[in-house]
Amino acid sequence: MQRVKERLWVVVPVTLFLILLLIYLNTRSLVKTGIVMLAVPFSAIGAIWFLYLLGYNMSIGVWWV
Repeated sequence: MQRVKERLWVVVPVTLFLILLLIYLNTRSLVKTGIVMLAVPFSAIGAIWFLYLLGYNMSIGVWWV
């Protein structure tokens, strides 16, 4: 478990940097890149609220569909 945590401390920032880089290269704008990156957590929160309001049971099937 400790090895996994150590690896995730490297993999997650590298992945986020690559995503930021790809979005920036696509838009050529730091403002647009920031807007896209800020929209992701808000979208995730909205999706969780929507699932709750619809009364879905939180299971693996709900998360991956």
